[in-house]
Amino acid sequence: MLNRIEDSKADYTNNQLSFELDAPNAQIILNAQRGLFKENDEDVIDIFYDKEMLALQQDRLLQATSDFLQDFHTYLPKLNANESISFIYKIKDKDRVDKNGKPIVLKGASKRKYNLNIEWKMSDVQALAKGNISQKEFAQRATVNK
Repeated sequence: MLNRIEDSKADYTNNQLSFELDAPNAQIILNAQRGLFKENDEDVIDIFYDKEMLALQQDRLLQATSDFLQDFHTYLPKLNANESISFIYKIKDKDRVDKNGKPIVLKGASKRKYNLNIEWKMSDVQALAKGNISQKEFAQRATVNK
């Protein structure tokens, strides 16, 4: 996965349990002959995080969330079948600062900043827990908004 969860919040309103997760993009650090190269890497990041990589990132977050619910559904609060659960991933470049403490914003950062909302009906979570549907079918039942 190209993201690391740094912060999370949970909320229950309007028959929906939601988790908001701050998941910045992985930093890319080049290993050069004279040590680690961490500055002026905008072009490398822009090349690495192309449309295909962002699509793979989104697929991986969906799969990781599905795996999480498969493994840890017993730890969820007992919700009714007509309620839902959602995971809202806030994706962006990791905050960077220069030597003077000023924020550094990479030129392509806006292309890599988005929210990914993955939602399931609790009836689907319950069906997965009982073994009535496969994990693949469960992942396909998710409503995904980008």
